[in-house]
Amino acid sequence: MKVKPKTKIWLEFGGEKFLLPVNPEEMDITKGTPNDQFMIMGIGQIDVPQLSNLQKIKFDCFFPGDTSDPYTNSEAQPPKYYMDILTNAMNTAQVGKLTVKRPGKNNMNIRVTVKNFQTTDTGGDPLDMPYSLELLEYRKTKPEKVVIKKSSNKVKTASKEVQRAVDKPVLRVGAKVIANGNYYYSSYGDEPHGTAKNLQIEVKRIVKGRAYPVLIGTHGWIKESNLQIKG
Repeated sequence: MKVKPKTKIWLEFGGEKFLLPVNPEEMDITKGTPNDQFMIMGIGQIDVPQLSNLQKIKFDCFFPGDTSDPYTNSEAQPPKYYMDILTNAMNTAQVGKLTVKRPGKNNMNIRVTVKNFQTTDTGGDPLDMPYSLELLEYRKTKPEKVVIKKSSNKVKTASKEVQRAVDKPVLRVGAKVIANGNYYYSSYGDEPHGTAKNLQIEVKRIVKGRAYPVLIGTHGWIKESNLQIKG
């Protein structure tokens, strides 16, 4: 007889939705805030509240090699089925969904990406596949409109001829730039990251006020100071 767990955990990536064949013993859910602390003379330390960080969900478990074992659910698939979906989701930067249904009202339903997926071969039971999975909450952002104002200033020469001032290249969406330095998964500087070296690319988005406000192509988010504007 199959076990019917009271808590059910679903994952969905690339149009494939599956129920974990075996529930992990525990699930670590982390959420904090990147508050800044300052020392003020006559007051002492103060805390400046910031918006919360992304949730991180991490757990360890295994994919059973024998799907007929009683501790697996009725929808259990071979380990390769789950490994292919999660590996592909991580390699292609897919946005998926995590759903946790518990007894009562303490449920979870959030959009996530695969931050880390690791499997381990063991000699104890070569059919089972132990794994470690780390998910990161995904937040959808709206693109900002950037209005470019052209300078109308004119420069007079010694011969009193009026000439147009040369417009300085402006960082904007669609601008061609040369990138050098680290770029990150999000404008907050979340991992994973890569490094650009004389990378000629186009600006796709700009989010003011963030640590890494400029999205270059599909690579990631980078500081404005790491960009040279071509036009």
